Amino acid sequence: MFEGDLYINNDILKNIKLEFDKFNNSPIRYDDKKSNTLTTYGYIIISDNMDKLTILVAEKDINNDSKSWHYENGLIISAPTDTKENAIKIADQLLTKPHQ
Repeated sequence: MFEGDLYINNDILKNIKLEFDKFNNSPIRYDDKKSNTLTTYGYIIISDNMDKLTILVAEKDINNDSKSWHYENGLIISAPTDTKENAIKIADQLLTKPHQ
């Protein structure tokens, strides 16, 4: 479990709580003070030895008010890396890791 602030690019998510499941996955939700609602930022996946991570950034759906992430064109943040190609490799590894 992680509790605290999360800084992602220019976004500051205050007082969040990440509760990881047995596969090291967790939704990223925060209290949106503007709309006074619990808002989903995305989803985080961490490798089993905690040396890699990927954040799937949820984007507003143009057809309704919900947010979602799509494999074909969704935004990802991966670490550690310094290239887009390696970010995609890390995301693919973590998205396809076996769930035992």
